[in-house]
Amino acid sequence: MSYTPESTWLPRQDAVVKGRQLSGPLSQAQLDEFERKGFLFIPNLIEGAELDELRQEMKALMSKDEYRDKEFSVTEPESQEIRSLFAVHFL
Repeated sequence: MSYTPESTWLPRQDAVVKGRQLSGPLSQAQLDEFERKGFLFIPNLIEGAELDELRQEMKALMSKDEYRDKEFSVTEPESQEIRSLFAVHFL
């Protein structure tokens, strides 16, 4: 038997997608994909000036010294550069 990450996954106890019967912007195929993968990739969802603005905001967040070594940030051990920020909607 060969090892795959999927072989260690536990079955979900609750549905990931709720309200399938309600109308919304996503198709049933997109909801199925989200249910299966846990994320949805939509090419070119954000582009142009909006994407530039989001990149600038992320760059500003990642450069804040007060976020280094906090429980919501991941920093590089040697450079102390922030690599990931979690729960940015709370910052």
